[in-house]
Amino acid sequence: SSSDPINIYDSLGLYYPQLIAISSQGCRDTADGFVNVLIPVVDIAIMDVEDRISGNEHRLSATLINLGNVEISSFSIRAQLQSNGVLVENWNGKLAPNQTLQYDFGSGLFNWNQTPQFFCIDVDLAPAAVDEDLSNNKLCESLTGDFDILQVFPNPFTDNFTVLIQSAVNGEVIIDIYDVVGRQLMESYSYSAVTGINELRINSQHFGTGLYFLKARQEDQEREIMIFKN
Repeated sequence: SSSDPINIYDSLGLYYPQLIAISSQGCRDTADGFVNVLIPVVDIAIMDVEDRISGNEHRLSATLINLGNVEISSFSIRAQLQSNGVLVENWNGKLAPNQTLQYDFGSGLFNWNQTPQFFCIDVDLAPAAVDEDLSNNKLCESLTGDFDILQVFPNPFTDNFTVLIQSAVNGEVIIDIYDVVGRQLMESYSYSAVTGINELRINSQHFGTGLYFLKARQEDQEREIMIFKN
């Protein structure tokens, strides 16, 4: 018995504690309820993104969900309109487990030089928390729908780089990389693309320093981009 009872659970599981209070006059009262002891999991994900265009301004938004089992109180969210700048904002509030949030960026992005082909939005919990699954923290959306190599990053690169490919259909995409004299550096890489934007990670540790050409083929369409290894 204690005036301020505290219990520390050493094992995971579902418990049913019961508190019993007895007054000095012998009056008795009880309170009970289930306690589910879990390993804390922090995981925020982007479910959907949207672009509303007004003239040259793009107003971006994202639907996020808390896939973990603890409340999220803050995050940083970033939007990029192809190569037309980056917008970073911070959010503070309460996002409960399994709860969704519609986030509208307070500012817009402008396409000054060219019509953008895509935009990306990503969310970051650091340094407030460590996200359990970073693979669902970024989502890109096509603005044209045509087959194309949208972006290679980083470029220049050191060991690995990522290719964003926009596919108009579900189907195979073939990746080839050549040096400046036309020699193929690796075997053709085949990727089963889905309609929309696909993200491919390429290991380039065996590449020497220099300029290369990356070619992507899908059916009768082919695109090429220059890449450089430091």
